[in-house]
Amino acid sequence: MHSTPRHLARKTLAVAAALLAVFALTMGASPSFADSTAKTQVAKTPGANATVEPTKAVPGQDVFVAGKKVPTMLQKLQLSNGTLVPSYCTDFSIQVKVQAALVEDDWAGYSGAAAGISVQFSKVNWIVHHSYPTVTSLLSLQKLAGIQLISEKEAIAATQLAIWHFTNGINPDSAHNNLIVLQLYAFLVGGANIGDALQPISSLSLIPAGPTAGLAGDKFGPFLVRTTARLVPLTLTAISGVQLVNAQGKTVHQVINGEKVWVKVAAGLKAGKATIRASVDLGLISAGRLFHSVGNLKAQPVITAGEGQAPVLITVVVTWGGGDKGGTTGKPTQSAPGSTAKPTPSTAVSEASGSLPITGTNVALFGAVGAALLLLGGGLFFFARRKRSA
Repeated sequence: MHSTPRHLARKTLAVAAALLAVFALTMGASPSFADSTAKTQVAKTPGANATVEPTKAVPGQDVFVAGKKVPTMLQKLQLSNGTLVPSYCTDFSIQVKVQAALVEDDWAGYSGAAAGISVQFSKVNWIVHHSYPTVTSLLSLQKLAGIQLISEKEAIAATQLAIWHFTNGINPDSAHNNLIVLQLYAFLVGGANIGDALQPISSLSLIPAGPTAGLAGDKFGPFLVRTTARLVPLTLTAISGVQLVNAQGKTVHQVINGEKVWVKVAAGLKAGKATIRASVDLGLISAGRLFHSVGNLKAQPVITAGEGQAPVLITVVVTWGGGDKGGTTGKPTQSAPGSTAKPTPSTAVSEASGSLPITGTNVALFGAVGAALLLLGGGLFFFARRKRSA
């Protein structure tokens, strides 16, 4: 059965109305605000950060392991404040990677041991406390080990071999190695080595336990502070109308271990972001601290054989989109421990950065599409009537 012009026009109008309804539902529905609980990447530092400084390494005597000549060296670990700390390799199978990012961590997280080797961490710790350069005088080391005429290169080689013995099961060749090296090595792995208890690392982390993105008027966080420091100063860089507060809603400038803080953003602010900074000096990095690579890069882990101060800085960023009340622009301010002075303009945070997708309905677009559909239907109906009367 063929459709009449009137029937065709009615069908066209019905289709247009249906399309208009579907479009209205699509545009009018409020999308879920998934970004409100999104987590930004947060720098979490178990301990101090460092890199190996290759130009400062002190060469040791070459040694022979399984018939192969192997170089040894006393490396220099550069902490984030530039302090150089002497250190030894803890994994015979991994090469040194220049300027690779290293972080201090517990020995419990050590994964560099060869298959089937149970690393005796306390034995390694004893070695670095009873050998060169922690024992700074070579004469004192000679008396301690009961040997004669030891050089710096021999001391470095024997100490490195002894560490590899307990981390990788390495034994030096008895036929090819320097006699003094073998004698000091035997002392360091022998009965005198009763092990030294491992010290807990100093640490600082700022852990997000809530949303770090949303809309103006929201409260972001909480952010949990975990640290071995007695007190952690906090600063907040943001426009006015943004506060760093505690559980009671009071502005905070310093926290203790286990305390939580929130970023409170006033309603009506334009899109922007705020940065929390936590900074402490973790104190003395002593001999026996383990540093390993960060992320997917597999760099040679090292153990410190000296000491140095270790500052740590952690930052967390929260972002928000403009609220419905929209529109006021705060003046740049920065809260700092014991200070109410406003920062220079260079500390201001761009209001446009970190803005979230617009989630409201575009009324103008809605009206334009609706009008077009109605005109289409009306035109077809008029065309059908004219054709029928002809």
